[in-house]
Amino acid sequence: IVKPKRVTWAELNRATRKLTDISDEEHRQLLLNFIRAYERTLPDYQAQVAEARHRFTWINRGTIEWIPIRGGRFQVGSTFPVADERPMQWIEISAFEAAVSEVTNAQYKRCVDARVCTPPHWDDKSCEIFSDLHLKRGVLPASMRRGDMPVVCVDWNQANRFAKWVGGRLLSETEWEFVARSGEKSFIYPWGRNAAHCGLAVMHSGSDSGCGFGIPWPVCSKTQGKSHIGLCDLAGNVWEWVTDQYRPNHELVPPDGRPFTGGGRKVIKGGSFSSNYKELYSSTRGQLSPNGRSNSVGFRVARPEQETR
Repeated sequence: IVKPKRVTWAELNRATRKLTDISDEEHRQLLLNFIRAYERTLPDYQAQVAEARHRFTWINRGTIEWIPIRGGRFQVGSTFPVADERPMQWIEISAFEAAVSEVTNAQYKRCVDARVCTPPHWDDKSCEIFSDLHLKRGVLPASMRRGDMPVVCVDWNQANRFAKWVGGRLLSETEWEFVARSGEKSFIYPWGRNAAHCGLAVMHSGSDSGCGFGIPWPVCSKTQGKSHIGLCDLAGNVWEWVTDQYRPNHELVPPDGRPFTGGGRKVIKGGSFSSNYKELYSSTRGQLSPNGRSNSVGFRVARPEQETR
């Protein structure tokens, strides 16, 4: 048996600086080899191991994974006494593909590096930061800047530009609700009919948001809360921008799954790490100015159905 060569920190830094010379898989393996070799050794290496883990999150969640969504018919909205979720309407959804997870920091950075997207508003103090359910504009905490965390502090226009860059778009509100209900199953929650809890979603529970951490979690952390279609974090973690202009009810919802377009405030769906179980129903609707930025709002992307892969 040939043991892998022990990677030095200097070699790892050289490889990280020359990413064009190695593949993502080679870089991933270098990081893993370093972590495994040094994580239980002298304390002097622990800061470097932590940095290697941080870099690994940027490699591991840098590529979008797509899932085909079969078309179908369902009822958007609910019978709850909530005005903007009524009346329920039948919608016919055409097939498309959706991202498994919310867009990550690593995925978004690739668009920034390509000089297509503008950077998230992490440091200019224009982003609304939830902390212990208090809201104020500020700087995004370092704990939310890992590569596998959902990108936040991006407005609707930034999300829309990224979606176009990857050959896609934001979901329409009815498409989003269709996948959050696990298609024609019409579930109340993505996973079924059982009430939301921290085993299923990153949410506010008891007196703590983020299931005790006060922030979102890395995408797809709550595997038991996936929809039956296979999408993560459709309830909780961060709200998700969709294409639609906000409307006060479902009377004008397009019956073919297209977005309700126009100016004004945009719809956000799914709830966030600061939402309780009453806000995590698939039918729940939020609204935000298209220029709004928050550490509780991110997005997911869709694209046309791919004939060949």
